[in-house]
Amino acid sequence: EQEPDEPDQPQGSGTASADVTSSLITIHLPTDRDTCRITVSVDGSTLRNDTVKTSRGTTTCRVSYSGVHRVTVTVDGEAIYDKDFDFG
Repeated sequence: EQEPDEPDQPQGSGTASADVTSSLITIHLPTDRDTCRITVSVDGSTLRNDTVKTSRGTTTCRVSYSGVHRVTVTVDGEAIYDKDFDFG
């Protein structure tokens, strides 16, 4: 029996998700594989593109923007977040 460290994230799931705030993009990693490649881009400019161990649970990317920008996050090539975000 696994102990969930993210109550809103089902265990053993291939589902990844992202939370965006004005200063941080948090990526909840999938739990059905050992590693995954993540990319984070804002307005088409890549801020992060690397492979991470999914055992970490989450990974983050610091941002400092103002106004509305298009944020795209992909995990293993699949877009999990792709929308405009108002950074204030």
